[in-house]
Amino acid sequence: MTRTLSAVVVLVGAWSVALGAQTPAADPVDGTWRINPERSSYSPGPPPRQMGTQIRRFATLEGGWHLFELTSVTPEGDPVFQSVAFKIDGEQYPVYSNASLVPFMTTGQPSSIRRAWRRIDAYTTEFTTYTNGVPGLAIVRAVSKDGKTYTETSKGKDAVGREVHNVVVFDRVR
Repeated sequence: MTRTLSAVVVLVGAWSVALGAQTPAADPVDGTWRINPERSSYSPGPPPRQMGTQIRRFATLEGGWHLFELTSVTPEGDPVFQSVAFKIDGEQYPVYSNASLVPFMTTGQPSSIRRAWRRIDAYTTEFTTYTNGVPGLAIVRAVSKDGKTYTETSKGKDAVGREVHNVVVFDRVR
């Protein structure tokens, strides 16, 4: 009996260590995604000029943190990137891009663009981008139940008062 009890204690201990060492639970959006311009719609159009080819990557990190990275090439061939580490807690986090990263690295000047996320359900989050403290349209990001696509939907008035209803579709690459 003592030997059996010892074996159970060892197994439970090993199981507890293994569970504690696991990586954070993945978010359904974790992975790499490519924009699908044929399935996306922009009202009023046309699509933003900088869209070109666009790849997005999401990852869940330790401590409730998430990572978002965007890599794009404009139709003129210019590279564009964004990167932000954030929590889904409604707080604003700085977004760094090819325009803001060098000033931050060389002078400590923070990015003028910040983003805040909140969770709606297991497959859906909403984020708002703030430029110099002014909020833009809220965007709802929804991952399909089969995990093959996600959409970003924005609806409301833009900075000049025009009605906007954009639906941007992304296909999972991996």
